[in-house]
Amino acid sequence: MQGLRITRGKYFSSRSDNTAQKDNNLKIVHETANLVIEADAEAIKLKSGDGRCAIMIGSIIGIRLRSGILERMSAMATKAFIFSHTIAQCRSAFEGRYILIVMNQDGSCEITLDRYGQSDLYYMNSSDCTILANGLNLMPARDCAEYNQASLAHVLTVYGYRPPKRHTIYSGIQRLGVVEVVRISGTSFEIKELDFIPLSTAPYGKSELIEYADTFLDAVEARGSHYGNVVYLSSGWDSSAILACLVHIYGARKVRAVTGRMNYNKRSGIINQFELDRAKEIAGYFGVPLEIAEFDYWKNGPEYLA
Repeated sequence: MQGLRITRGKYFSSRSDNTAQKDNNLKIVHETANLVIEADAEAIKLKSGDGRCAIMIGSIIGIRLRSGILERMSAMATKAFIFSHTIAQCRSAFEGRYILIVMNQDGSCEITLDRYGQSDLYYMNSSDCTILANGLNLMPARDCAEYNQASLAHVLTVYGYRPPKRHTIYSGIQRLGVVEVVRISGTSFEIKELDFIPLSTAPYGKSELIEYADTFLDAVEARGSHYGNVVYLSSGWDSSAILACLVHIYGARKVRAVTGRMNYNKRSGIINQFELDRAKEIAGYFGVPLEIAEFDYWKNGPEYLA
């Protein structure tokens, strides 16, 4: 995802504009007396007729209708929806992987992730300064000095190797949660937690399974490409199902598969041979080429970690 940093307060007060713009190729795309938004060249900036603006990082595929159908939206329709709905409504309706920032007429700024929180947005906040960024490398080094011991314990003991969603390994930096929306107004910084509304349970039969299959194919097609698609094939249900969908939609010539051969140490050797065997069978069944990447952790572990 593209680079993004939002700063409220005094962080840039001692820095020149040129210095700020050199950081990781970010350029100032919006600036007020108390707020600076920096992004790279791929960020999309939208303006409304009443003076409001919005900035989007990532991509919005379409809008999910109440019927469950994904309706593709033109750039013009997306812009019109953003400026005619609240940011919470945009988050609920839009499908995609994005960070959306809306500048309101009263000078306040609201920020949301997509409904599944697929992107990371880190933040640190104090009385005189707030910084949000979608990469830890864009945060001030001084706030990465002290480690959060509970997060480190989570990283080292829980499968997935990451801190809990709202945390980082640093004590001074947090990560925006899935159901959270940010509002910055003047000198105030507020995180609002949106209500979780569960769907009602219901009996599911063959017609519902067919509806789910059609919805799943539609979602894969919206994210796929007529030019080519690559699937990281673990040989499990998820990646195999996506591979099957892509071949069904685009044909085997437009799909490739990649998997890794994991060598953790000299004694145990290759530890996922069963996955490799299954991946070869699955790729062969669908007629797609399978590339195998070598991961010799016992030889190159420090380089991989770096």
